[in-house]
Amino acid sequence: TRVSDPRFPSFGPVAWTPDGRSLVFTRFREDVAEVVRIRADGSQTDAEVLLTSSVPIGHPSLTPSGDGFVYASMRNPRNVSFYDGTADSSALILNRDFNETAASLSPDGRWLAYTSDVTGEQEVFIRPFPNVGDSRVQVSIGGGTEPVWSWDGTALFYRSGGRMMEAEIRGDSELEVTSRTELFEMGRDYINRSWSWGYDVAPDGRFLLVRNVEAPGPDQLEAAPASLVLVQNWLTEVTAMVGEGS
Repeated sequence: TRVSDPRFPSFGPVAWTPDGRSLVFTRFREDVAEVVRIRADGSQTDAEVLLTSSVPIGHPSLTPSGDGFVYASMRNPRNVSFYDGTADSSALILNRDFNETAASLSPDGRWLAYTSDVTGEQEVFIRPFPNVGDSRVQVSIGGGTEPVWSWDGTALFYRSGGRMMEAEIRGDSELEVTSRTELFEMGRDYINRSWSWGYDVAPDGRFLLVRNVEAPGPDQLEAAPASLVLVQNWLTEVTAMVGEGS
């Protein structure tokens, strides 16, 4: 089911609303970046525009209620903002002299993970949300990008070079990283998005990754602009292709 407008390039990753009925994603209409929401069943003729920006913006990470989201502004330097849907307003929450991107809210909405080059290279950090100035915990060591929370919020996955890492998180009022474990070697065959995420993790721990393919030429891009496609029952199709025991 195609849910995005083919006239406007749309980009992932895509956020599901808490009720599982709608999708929130970024698209570009002429010189304007938009964060939009649309029904996942394809019943809407056009998406609802939540936020517009004159500069490119990163992909949204929704609050547990779905009424707001954090995102990175792709200005120089890149900084993290929060859009409050109840007030229909947006404000910078990490406004620093360093590049800070890939903002990701924990499932309970109490913690904000993101990447920053404050140390001289990209690393993954966590701050409390919405009071981001109260503390900061460094998660990755020796480089880290693409932070993705586990569904129960007890772990944070991230990419360190060609390795997929898992950091166990513990704490209530104060957060602590109790361990860092290499899960598997990814190599360079999979999409690496230092400013967002090129993978996702299912509740049971399965990873869905995007593999690099040969980039299309300019003529191909013009003929087939980027669009968002919702694939239903994808696990059934994959199982049929690789076999039940794989």
